[in-house]
Amino acid sequence: MRKVRLGYVSPLLAKIGGPTAASSPPSQTMEHWHVTVVHAPGSVEHFYHFLLGFFVPLIFHLFRKWEHAQFSRLIIRSCGPLDLLIRELGDNRIKIIDKDEHRQIVGSAVCNSATCTDILMPAKLRFVTIHGCDYPAAYDKRKFARAREALLSIDSIRSEMRSLNDHWPRGNARILLIQRGPSLDFYHSERSERKRSGQERRSIANHEELHQWLRLDHDGCLNVIPERLTFGHQFALFSSADIIIAQHGAALANILWARPSATVIEILPSTLSSDRKDLFRCLARCMGLRYRRVRQDHEHSDVDIEEIREVVKEAIAAPACRVMSRLRSTGFKIFGPAIPMRQWLCPFIEHLLTGSASGPAPRKRQGAAAERD
Repeated sequence: MRKVRLGYVSPLLAKIGGPTAASSPPSQTMEHWHVTVVHAPGSVEHFYHFLLGFFVPLIFHLFRKWEHAQFSRLIIRSCGPLDLLIRELGDNRIKIIDKDEHRQIVGSAVCNSATCTDILMPAKLRFVTIHGCDYPAAYDKRKFARAREALLSIDSIRSEMRSLNDHWPRGNARILLIQRGPSLDFYHSERSERKRSGQERRSIANHEELHQWLRLDHDGCLNVIPERLTFGHQFALFSSADIIIAQHGAALANILWARPSATVIEILPSTLSSDRKDLFRCLARCMGLRYRRVRQDHEHSDVDIEEIREVVKEAIAAPACRVMSRLRSTGFKIFGPAIPMRQWLCPFIEHLLTGSASGPAPRKRQGAAAERD
């Protein structure tokens, strides 16, 4: 865990240009904290970098590291449409300001705009920097688990969990199928840091047919468009699902809320750049989840429905193994995102634990079976 860097701005220093680092711990007086979250390249206006690079680190510090800290206001940058998710926390101390204004305050403790003079007291302004977890080397199961515990303490999220448990269709498994929604107008505006979102980036041409077949096979299959849901509802869905099926995309970041026995089936376009292909395989390993990968020809092509149906049936038939879940997460903690070793090691040990003496079955070629991990 990286240390939180704190800096205090005195009135004199504010006049000549900005903060200096302070080695002393925060005082017990009520202060305004200006929080900067350092994340991987990308925009926190999009859900993957928002959830792992901004929201989860903020929750972890707010509910755990800063639990007894004395501050009256926490000043953070706007994350565009995702600000609504931050407001669901119900913490009135959090003040969301324009991203440009937030950036300007970093360089100068004195801001002359009406907004800033209303919320800031330069003599009581403290600068805080925390670090995101939005790249595989920074995935941290302990931090994710603490954030999950904190979220479960919120009444509205507990209520969503209870309601979903009562209304999820009964079946042999709870299957969550993710559909990408249309791009919001914001992502076509000048204010957006990265253009386009949702279906404009990737889609499954025969998604409706896929949903119909899965629903025919399994009564407990739900098809959802996460962009239309509250964060609490998304949290409840991913926390309750036995099998999660989604095309490569930001919604899969929610697998960090999944139960250890869950299986993740990622539909991966073959044209995706190599540096992005293993983001969710690594996240699944970090959380101890079973992971299967099904190939897609390109970002907007059909998928092999029969292959996905077969992978789902195998996932339901294979009993969940708590030992394997711990082995996956422990292996990730030891080896990090060293994918080639775990691709061989974990399936081999999983095969030994099932009691077969003939060794692991050879992996079938692409198209014949989904890629396992």
